[in-house]
Amino acid sequence: MPSVNAQKRIGIAALIWGASMMLSRAIGVIRESVIGRTLGDSPEADAYWAAFALPGFLQYMLAGVVLLQVAREHGDEAVSYTHLTLPTNREV
Repeated sequence: MPSVNAQKRIGIAALIWGASMMLSRAIGVIRESVIGRTLGDSPEADAYWAAFALPGFLQYMLAGVVLLQVAREHGDEAVSYTHLTLPTNREV
């Protein structure tokens, strides 16, 4: 059982992490609103969203290939790790 001091530090760290996640989501909503008002429904907006989504999708695909290669080389112990790290329902 962790000491009271360690539990307090873990609680503070969890609070900071949770607050930063909420702040990130709020800033994302503001960013989406500003971009939506600025670009509207235009070809420029489509180009922006494609340029924004494409690098993330490529990184996701590259990571999947790398993790599958690790699973093939290292057998069953790596396969369980691969299933934990690759989401099956990923939004692109």
